[in-house]
Amino acid sequence: MIRFSAAACLATCLGVSLIGASTPAGAVSITVPIQGVSTNFDVLITERSYASDPSLFSIATMPWWEDYSLASSFAEQVYDQLGLGSFPPNTTDYGPLFAYALDPAPSTGGGLAAVVADLSAPGFIYELSGPDSLDPALIYRYAYVPSQSATTGVPAPIPALGLAMAWSWSRNNRRRCRLSTQKRPDQGQKG
Repeated sequence: MIRFSAAACLATCLGVSLIGASTPAGAVSITVPIQGVSTNFDVLITERSYASDPSLFSIATMPWWEDYSLASSFAEQVYDQLGLGSFPPNTTDYGPLFAYALDPAPSTGGGLAAVVADLSAPGFIYELSGPDSLDPALIYRYAYVPSQSATTGVPAPIPALGLAMAWSWSRNNRRRCRLSTQKRPDQGQKG
């Protein structure tokens, strides 16, 4: 029979709850105004093409999708915190790409529209659209938000209190089960 001390269980519960409250590894936490409300986002980068995973390019994972101004705000806030980008190839002058629209009409030279921060000129954002847009089949370093749930954080003590209550409930339930299965002295005798 394995026995756990109350202190070890509580320490484990607190450790597990703090894992959920942390930022994903390699993410940059930034605050951007959305419709006048300051909103916190954890932004990550991924290396892929639009053609390999079009579902990534949506408002669910790119809150700036279909909004050039918002994409520019994100690019300016993130700047170089996620490392260097991959556009144009073999350069180190730009941050990751913030894709914001798809122009499906190849006759206009269209592709994937994006903005990118110029790391040699702080505050300067380049727009890549129309004939300068990105080829959807090529792999670039794109910024994205892993989930919208990251924008509405839960205060750190709440998960810890929930785990502590669950642990307490399970201990009480175990005690009740143990007491109900113990034989009383008069159960084994027939009268």
